[in-house]
Amino acid sequence: MLLLRLFRERSMRQSQLIYRGSESSVVRIIRGSLGQDGNGRFVCVPGIKLWQQPRPCAWCGEPFTVKYVQAAKTRFCGRSCSAKWRMRQPEIVARVHTAEIHARIGAKVSTWLRETPKGRRHAHRFAAIKPMRIPGMRARISAILRQMGHRPPWSGGKGRGITRPQGLLLAALGAEWVAEHPVEVRPRQKIRPSCYYLDLANPKKKIAVEVDGATHYTAAVKEADARKETYLRSRGWTVLRFWNREILDWNASGRLTGSSISMTFRRFGIRLSR
Repeated sequence: MLLLRLFRERSMRQSQLIYRGSESSVVRIIRGSLGQDGNGRFVCVPGIKLWQQPRPCAWCGEPFTVKYVQAAKTRFCGRSCSAKWRMRQPEIVARVHTAEIHARIGAKVSTWLRETPKGRRHAHRFAAIKPMRIPGMRARISAILRQMGHRPPWSGGKGRGITRPQGLLLAALGAEWVAEHPVEVRPRQKIRPSCYYLDLANPKKKIAVEVDGATHYTAAVKEADARKETYLRSRGWTVLRFWNREILDWNASGRLTGSSISMTFRRFGIRLSR
């Protein structure tokens, strides 16, 4: 009996040593440490199936869960993160951003805007948006243009000389016409300049031709042009307006008699020089 008891005690001590092992041989497990692939280990929540366990999004890192077992391999928390990840892959970008795909998408969007009630509502809403009226937008665009060194292609008048379209039109109108003709403003007021300069003018017939450049698209210049035109008409002047590009195209086409510029001149009795 004594030998049997000693044998049992020895066997128990040996089994304890086998299961316990030495402290130096035990691998320490740190919660939240990285796995062999460099990704974070999933910390399972007791009582929840494996496919329902929270997992970090592969793009933003926020934890998320899936609702169906079919989505167990989902890597992203939503469509936004999935799209952002895809558009950072060069091979996907090269396959998506092509001229053919852009043209096909543009045609579909144009058809939707024209032919569907919702699309027409969106088109009217887009047309009503005035970017230059958004607070801070004008200053932002001006800063970008100054940084680019941008300036209108034709800028003249008020001591800076006449523009190329202005010179071409002056040569076509003849000797009765002058450039930068001054018209004094009476009575003088603080909100008006003391003198208006006409791009091209026939003082005898009191006909003025204004050749507008890119700066005349802005709201401030449009308002100034309206004040100038109102004053000139009140003094008996006839004011005609053309864009720089219209004058250049008209001159390059050989001053076609059927063009809008030629018909406007005939309507007001303006003869062109040969």
